[in-house]
Amino acid sequence: MNLQDAGAAVRDWRGWVGGRLSSGEDSQLTIRIIFGLWIVGLLIKHAGSGWDVAWHFRYVFNALEPPHWVNASGSALVLALLVFQTMTGKAVERTGFLIVQIAFMVF
Repeated sequence: MNLQDAGAAVRDWRGWVGGRLSSGEDSQLTIRIIFGLWIVGLLIKHAGSGWDVAWHFRYVFNALEPPHWVNASGSALVLALLVFQTMTGKAVERTGFLIVQIAFMVF
């Protein structure tokens, strides 16, 4: 790979991240997939946290138990979606998404 090809690849990547290569309006399928993944991630977090509360009634001082892994996997999915939407701007309404970003940072 020569320097010109590398420079073109970097410019393409920056254009994709900056949203300049998006085709205008996001398709309904893209929006449904993204919001469906948000629902799945938050349901996984909800199930993990509920299971964690019940788990700690019986086992008081455990850190790396299954409920924590379920909760962490939901957090990882939500974080991946947050980063993806921040970088691409897909399925984002700026004011509401800023609130989501701030809430995730506080959490």
